[in-house]
Amino acid sequence: MKTVMARLLAVLLTSCASFSLQKPQIHIADIQPVKTTLLEQSFDLTLRVQNPNNRELTAKGISFDLNVAGEKLATGVSNQCRGHPGSRRR
Repeated sequence: MKTVMARLLAVLLTSCASFSLQKPQIHIADIQPVKTTLLEQSFDLTLRVQNPNNRELTAKGISFDLNVAGEKLATGVSNQCRGHPGSRRR
């Protein structure tokens, strides 16, 4: 009985490890100024998302911090997200 339980545990742990996802790579493709005031600037960003996983990643929204040379330059949020197909082949 202990051998069966040990084998079952090994199978479960192996299958859980195969569900781990890698982080997508996100790069800024374009920046367009939208609105500028004395205290605030608004920009439209176009992001290039590369999904290294073998399954599609979906999101309802995104929030981000933009760091340049280790310093926070901007923060943002968007609800304009879509699915990103996986690029890794088995």
